[in-house]
Amino acid sequence: MSGVPFSRSALLVLFSCGVLLFALSVLLPAYDTAPRAVSASITNSYNASAVGHAVLYEMLRRLDFPLSRRLGGQPIPRGRGALLVLAEPDSRLPAESGAELLFAPCRLLVLPKWRGVKDEKHPGRIVKARPLPVDEAARVYLTFADATGTVVRTLWPSAWTVNELGVTPSGGEVVQLVRSAKMRPVVGTKAGMLVGELREGGSRVWVLSDPDVLSNHGLVRGDNAAFMIALLAAIRGEGPGRAGSPVVFDESLHGFRQPEDTSLRLLFSFPFSLVVLLICASGALLALAGARRFGVPQRGPGLRLRHGGIDCQQRANAGLCRVSGHDSAAVCADDPAGRRARAACPAGAG
Repeated sequence: MSGVPFSRSALLVLFSCGVLLFALSVLLPAYDTAPRAVSASITNSYNASAVGHAVLYEMLRRLDFPLSRRLGGQPIPRGRGALLVLAEPDSRLPAESGAELLFAPCRLLVLPKWRGVKDEKHPGRIVKARPLPVDEAARVYLTFADATGTVVRTLWPSAWTVNELGVTPSGGEVVQLVRSAKMRPVVGTKAGMLVGELREGGSRVWVLSDPDVLSNHGLVRGDNAAFMIALLAAIRGEGPGRAGSPVVFDESLHGFRQPEDTSLRLLFSFPFSLVVLLICASGALLALAGARRFGVPQRGPGLRLRHGGIDCQQRANAGLCRVSGHDSAAVCADDPAGRRARAACPAGAG
């Protein structure tokens, strides 16, 4: 019978599984930046409902655009080529970095227009979309772009008098436009601008006044997908011999923040606590496998037990005979155990 309850290969498998589970429990949360729950009523690049921007984000990703999302608590990209997209900021949520966003060297501001009513029976969908007051879109425009401009709504024009992008956008019955003396019209009519550019110092602000051309329900309408690609190409300065800049969707304006929980704290929360329990159990089994076996000693090649403790006593007495040099007969003459010890002594010991 072996004194080790597990074979060497079994111990190696247990130890490897424990190390792998521990590594996964620490590393996986670091790469999980998606929000746990996304409201269908808030427009953002995670939202797959009709008013969201998930389709645009996925389209750009498949076209190999250098995309990323910025959450609250993360640094604001300040590189000369980085484009920061502020898509329909939610005025109901406080922006912890709203003032800092104004110093981004290049940004695209998309004004809000709709707010969805989420479907309680079907998560991720909306029952209907309600138009926001024009004052709310104007408030966003005044905060992130031009303090002297105005926002108006009128019928969707049959033609655009100015269109530097070369692609005609499609929309619904009502279009939302911006009027400003400081902005240069890129796409617009006499009623206002659909796309405009504002330069102040070393920063550039592009404004898309109507989100219907990029939302999930509007991007598939007409040539809106090509319109958005042309718009991003113009902002990023793409052309022969010029590489496009990275595009960063800012989601801090929609209430998304970087997870504050550390990996060590997550280890002791469900379901990661189950992984910790398995690791501890594997360590305990490994420790027991390396410890000495408890209980009655097992027979080995150098130890033979006969008649319990009597045989051990006889051997001890015989050892005393050899060491002391006394006559075992004189010592043990009247003792049966002594006679057996004397018989066990080698010849000439006494």
